[in-house]
Amino acid sequence: MNSNDDFKNEEIEVLNQNDIDNEKLKRIVKNIITLENDNVKTRELNDEDMKKKIEKIIEEEIKCC
Repeated sequence: MNSNDDFKNEEIEVLNQNDIDNEKLKRIVKNIITLENDNVKTRELNDEDMKKKIEKIIEEEIKCC
C-alpha cells in the first residue's frame, strides 16, 4: 500500500464518521420536534420538564452506537 492509498482510506473513514454523525443528528432533531409537537397539543410538560426530556434524548443518542 502506498501513502496515497492510506490517505484515501482515512478520507473514507472520515466520510463514514460524518454520515453516522449526521444520522444521529437527524434522529435527535426528529425526536425533539416530535416531543415539542406532542407537548404543544397536550401542554403536559412545562419548560423545565421539556428541557430535561430534550437533554435525555441527546444523551441517549450520543451514548447509543
